[in-house]
Amino acid sequence: MAVESELTVDRMAQRLDRVERESRRLRWLILGAFTLGAIALGLSQGVFDRTRTISAGTLLVRNSNGDVVASMGSNADGRPYLGFKDSKGSVVATISVGTDDRPSISFSDSNKRLVTALGLGADGRPSLGFMDTNGRVVTVLGVGGDGRPSLIFSDGAESRAVIGLVTDGSPRLTFLEPQQKPRVIIATDNGIPSMALLDAAMIIRWSARVDAGGARVRMFDANSKETSQ
Repeated sequence: MAVESELTVDRMAQRLDRVERESRRLRWLILGAFTLGAIALGLSQGVFDRTRTISAGTLLVRNSNGDVVASMGSNADGRPYLGFKDSKGSVVATISVGTDDRPSISFSDSNKRLVTALGLGADGRPSLGFMDTNGRVVTVLGVGGDGRPSLIFSDGAESRAVIGLVTDGSPRLTFLEPQQKPRVIIATDNGIPSMALLDAAMIIRWSARVDAGGARVRMFDANSKETSQ
């Protein structure tokens, strides 16, 4: 059980690390789905002349006061972006395609701090990350390469709690100490609730479960040998 939980935690930690790397690339670009929708609607209704093409390095959208509120263009890497600004002129939402051809969406607050990022990992699976006021990823909702969802809570440096599904689809909640070491595992396996406490060596020292036969509590020594209660 300790080995399986360790492997699950390692996969979740790798996913968190990917989102942290991706979030640092998402500072520029803005959510532009509405702009694309408006263009598509205009084309479908014949508002635009299909025989003509507009070519520009950057397309700016201004309000009635002449303020730029949205933009579409390419960044320094030559990749496309779309974006919106708030009333103060700060970029608050972006959508872009990175140099690795993976799309991403990010949201920033009025202080230009990235607060939320949605993107795809190297395996093509989605991850949604939430940042604290220092820009550190503290919560990640994602789907792993095996298709199983997970929710990770971090202190900004390391994962400290993970909610996810194991191979058979049963839920599991894991609390971790530094260095990604699981110390408490709460799970429901095949409809049977259980709880395990692990030592610093990730060896189960105490466990409890409730099955058809009733409640059962077990204790183990450092060699995983069961001891008397």
